This record gives sequence, structure tokens and C-alpha cells, in this order.
Amino acid sequence: MIDLEMPTPEDIRLKVARNAKERRKSLGYTQERLAEMAGMSLPSYRRFEQTGLIAFDKLINVAFALDSVDDIQGIFSERPPKSMKELLERNEKRRKT
Repeated sequence: MIDLEMPTPEDIRLKVARNAKERRKSLGYTQERLAEMAGMSLPSYRRFEQTGLIAFDKLINVAFALDSVDDIQGIFSERPPKSMKELLERNEKRRKT
């Protein structure tokens, strides 16, 4: 099935920022404390939570502070096949390369 309502890059940025904010709050950290743990200024961290804009190295620092390194390491990883057909096609492509 094709998803006709693909999220935009902005949607994804804002979702990541919301997730970070929720995780921060669930761990009981203030924005100030999280910024300190991530090695960034408080205004930069606040901007991230509001806009989703952040340098990748700082996002990695935030992931460490939020004990979410596995989430960052999973970006661009291979997904499990959705069907037997897809699994067979992947295996065939691997044999050819």
C-alpha cells in the first residue's frame, strides 16, 4: 500500500523535537540540564525543541543524554523485508553485487 500522506522534512524535524521533549520530561530533566548534558547552550536546545533544527553532532549528544543512542544508530539501517518476495529479491541483488 502506498502512503499518500508522506510527512515533510519539517514534519519529521518537529516530530523528533517533540519526542526529545517528551523523553526529557519523562526523565525529569529541565531544558537547562539537558542542554548542559548535551554540551550545548540553553538557547540552542530551546530552539531545537521549538523548531527541530539542530546540528547532527548535537543531535547525537542529545541522544546520549536521553539514553537514546540506539535510535540514532538505527537511522538508514536495513529494514526487515515486508514479504517473502522482497526477501528473495534482496538475496538475489546481494548475489549479483
